[in-house]
Amino acid sequence: MSHRKLMIIIGGRGLQSSQAFEKFFQLLKRSGLDEYWLVSVSALVVQELYIKRVLLLMGLECKERDFQMLAEMLAEEMERRGIEPPKILLSVIRSYRHIRASLIHDPNKTSILPEEALAIVNNTYSLINAVSKCVGEIFAEEIVKMAENDAKAAYNTFKETKIVCGPEFLKKIMNKVIEVIRKQSYRRIQPNIAVFLKCIIEECASDEKVKLTELLVRDVIPHEVSKRNIEVWEIMKELTKSEGVRELFRRHSDLVDLLITGFSGADNFRVANEASKCLDNLFDELRQEHLRRIVNAFFENNQLRGAWEVQNFMRKVILQKKEYLDAEEYERLKQALGLG
Repeated sequence: MSHRKLMIIIGGRGLQSSQAFEKFFQLLKRSGLDEYWLVSVSALVVQELYIKRVLLLMGLECKERDFQMLAEMLAEEMERRGIEPPKILLSVIRSYRHIRASLIHDPNKTSILPEEALAIVNNTYSLINAVSKCVGEIFAEEIVKMAENDAKAAYNTFKETKIVCGPEFLKKIMNKVIEVIRKQSYRRIQPNIAVFLKCIIEECASDEKVKLTELLVRDVIPHEVSKRNIEVWEIMKELTKSEGVRELFRRHSDLVDLLITGFSGADNFRVANEASKCLDNLFDELRQEHLRRIVNAFFENNQLRGAWEVQNFMRKVILQKKEYLDAEEYERLKQALGLG
């Protein structure tokens, strides 16, 4: 990598970054150093700081220790937790001690070949990927257990841990949450888990939202629990804003039926209002048979009739889906809503 290429990369961060780097590169040259030294030393520092971050997340003290001691500590802790340390970690423990010492502390041994610099960068990349893959599963399990008692603390820990474990970590978290929900099927979803879910849903990829939606609609919504479990409906309201989730309901009409079953059984105004917002998010996916079930539920359940958001939803049905109602349904609904 040339000085010019590095300038282009850094320059993309803005003028001040570019100017700072230009001055720094002048300092490198005056010190007899080059871009390969810079890249190599940066990669070695990244290795050390990354391992320190992992150790801190594991609750271990890691101040004032050299890299080999830190890496050995991580390998031992992984073994203690039943995780096999990745080979790259064991390899790094044995390597680079002399390179670290010479590059940073010996002015006569700061020269490094381009291929050597590239090898250090590649090994750093492999190290981080391997360690994050190994510890991600256990961190996800610990965070979800934490969420059962303190949702906010779990979310804060999740944000810190995501930095170390990379983009795949959210998927691991969601899989663990879904495991917990499956164990709680037919019962009230633990409120702290619901709060934690609401915190992370916005960060979920579309496929993760679809997976969670199908679980909730098939295993939780149709049952007694959804009549009074406001948390489930608050989560569903957020999920049904996703285009991927709406596509799921377009392809599986039976899921819409199950959602309407849950809506029909609402036994308080809060649940009724949140459930109607879910249906409103899916308004374009509602077929004639769905709307007739919704209208019947509105007349049969006084909690639905008295809920303000439900009334607004039914007014929308009258205005935009009139052709799906027969004349008697239409007139009865207009009268109930004070529109005629």
